[in-house]
Amino acid sequence: MKTIQLFSAISIALCLTSCQKEHSDDTDLRGSISLVIEVDMRINNIKGRVAAILADTLNVSLFSSGGSLITSYENVIDFPESLELSPDEYYLEVYSDNQDPAAWENPFVYGHSGNFLVEAGISQTLTVDCSINNSKVTVGYTQSVIDNFGSYETVVSNSQSSLTYGLGEVRAGYFSPETFTVVSSLTFLATDGTSI
Repeated sequence: MKTIQLFSAISIALCLTSCQKEHSDDTDLRGSISLVIEVDMRINNIKGRVAAILADTLNVSLFSSGGSLITSYENVIDFPESLELSPDEYYLEVYSDNQDPAAWENPFVYGHSGNFLVEAGISQTLTVDCSINNSKVTVGYTQSVIDNFGSYETVVSNSQSSLTYGLGEVRAGYFSPETFTVVSSLTFLATDGTSI
């Protein structure tokens, strides 16, 4: 009888140990994601230098499908090669940290992954397509304006800020996507030297 009780006690102890071992290893209960970021600058004719700076400095934030922030990285370079997550539904946002209402040569870049499902034991690679998310404005003057007016400028403004495109200004301005106003001022020099 003692042999049977001892054998039963050992069997129960072995079962408990094996059950604990299975549940103490969480890696089988998690999935993982890897991230590929595509930054589309071709359509907007961004200079290579600006595009390279933007691509290296993008922020990455991971949210639950309900919108709660799970984790964030101030620089895409800091995002791990593989990020382990509990099974659930998530989404990623990738963005530049420069959402100014108006600025010279300073495009705001944004991308959203859409919701994705992480499943236990499954690794997946996500691609987030990013693009410029503000309005690019350049101003050019015809040769007739340049030849016939003593001075000229154009002010482009939105509800929060403005940029002035004066003589020789060739930089692009980037504005938050909203209605903006354009006002051009031309000064004509009369033959007697007075400005009109």
